[in-house]
Amino acid sequence: MPLQYSLDNVNFQAAKTFSGLTGGLKTVYVRDANPLGCNKSSTVAIPILTSLLVKEPSVAVGSNISRWSAAFNPIVFTYQRKDFAVTNANLNSVDGKAKLFVNTDTSAVKPGDIVYVDAGVYKGTFKVTAIGSNFVVIDAPYTSTAIGFININSLRPYYKVITEISYTDVYGQVKTLQSSNRPDGKGLVKTDLSNFLQSLLQVKDGSDYTRTNYRDNNLSASYQVKYAQQWDDAAGGAILSNWISIPQQYYVVYAAKQLGQQYGGNLAEYVPFTNGQPLAKWLTDFSEPVYSNNYPFDIGFIYSEQLLGLDIYLELTLLNINRKPLNGGAENVTLLNEDSSWLTNQDGSKLIIARPVTTAEPLLKQLGLNRLLVDATFPDDAYYFTIALKYEVASVPLAITQTQTVRIDKSADDQSVYLRWIGLSGSWNYYRFVYNQEVSLDVQNAVIIKNYVTDWENQDGIEDVISKAAGQKIKVMAQDLSVADIKGLQSIKYSPKVQMLTGKDPIKWQTIVINSATFSEYETFNGQAPFSLTFNLPSINIQTQ
Repeated sequence: MPLQYSLDNVNFQAAKTFSGLTGGLKTVYVRDANPLGCNKSSTVAIPILTSLLVKEPSVAVGSNISRWSAAFNPIVFTYQRKDFAVTNANLNSVDGKAKLFVNTDTSAVKPGDIVYVDAGVYKGTFKVTAIGSNFVVIDAPYTSTAIGFININSLRPYYKVITEISYTDVYGQVKTLQSSNRPDGKGLVKTDLSNFLQSLLQVKDGSDYTRTNYRDNNLSASYQVKYAQQWDDAAGGAILSNWISIPQQYYVVYAAKQLGQQYGGNLAEYVPFTNGQPLAKWLTDFSEPVYSNNYPFDIGFIYSEQLLGLDIYLELTLLNINRKPLNGGAENVTLLNEDSSWLTNQDGSKLIIARPVTTAEPLLKQLGLNRLLVDATFPDDAYYFTIALKYEVASVPLAITQTQTVRIDKSADDQSVYLRWIGLSGSWNYYRFVYNQEVSLDVQNAVIIKNYVTDWENQDGIEDVISKAAGQKIKVMAQDLSVADIKGLQSIKYSPKVQMLTGKDPIKWQTIVINSATFSEYETFNGQAPFSLTFNLPSINIQTQ
């Protein structure tokens, strides 16, 4: 006859599996379907302890998960120490205290030991008043049964959690770093990996500005995490538990988020998701970046793991001075002569009567922080352009990023100083300063010695300069900038890396140092203000004697 199963000896079922159970002791009843058949019962313990890891730096955005973090914010993995399960609590008839049954041999625990308990109404630090082979009595009055966990230092002395991150370095070799952390009084172990992860990033650039989207492995990295518990045995040797690996990869970007920003140190608002909710922001410190024709320019974005396998493309649309799309079609339109030859301009180029307003360009499939290259000479009537990343499902375009507007700088290219710097968002920003710039030569730290004069008639001097330091300073200025531009430029003053363009063919950058004493003040009432900053060029290499 088929068997039936129950947990209350009243409601029986044919299936021998149960789901949705709470932890603790359970009595399982088994019987024949025949009323005259046999009956059997047995008590089993459902484990109460859950995963050691209770919190990690990922963030849920609707149905999406972002595992991208800013390297210069805390990146914390939190563990809850749970040494043993409390399977039940009964009244200790001797003194009316709570007797906690534990799923381990407790005979080594001594009265007077301090334990931490988290089981129903018994939550906190308690003194052990009595013990048995599988129970401890704590100095708390018995009020009800309970299940949970208990931490016992005398059974697991010098407890700690080891967190190991693994990553692939620039040479393709897998490297590991470990962090060991001990619990607080409640058994919480907090491991901040931000300092470790900052060492995976470096402030330098390998882009030659030839690829549509360049993956910047200097400013972003991926890593995996595993963790284990360790404590000492009675002989003082270390006992290491099995390693537990987190299957998902995590990502870190050379960024620093600020107080009050959404999602804390997580970059969820910049991570594209395939359902497009919400649309991802671009990695720029400007609300509206500025592009200059014939100058190197890119804008950062995150190519997330959700995009792998999709055909992502860039959609770029030219706008006029009123921020409306320019008149044009999907491609260049030209005129022909009667003999089918091209009608040309005076310089021999094709006469174009209509040009493409919106272009689409496929992107390379590269997981990580990418920098989208914009390398075009736009027409004179184009004052702005917009960019957005999209993919198609059944020929229907779906956006994954916000539409970012970029202003085209119309200032004359006269004595321009073109700067780039790594912003708080974790990618490069660009700005061109034009017109008159102040250049000064700064000589300082001269080391002078006085000579002893023996021949006042013929000696050539009383003092000699042994060494000195020299360098140039440049003060760049811009008039009537919008407050939005000034806010975008602010990050240049505290950026860890600022560079000036010194050559276009090939592209060459020179690192400069912003003078910390130059701070511009501005008023927001009129919406416009001047902006200036002073920076030091590399020191001049001069002779010493």
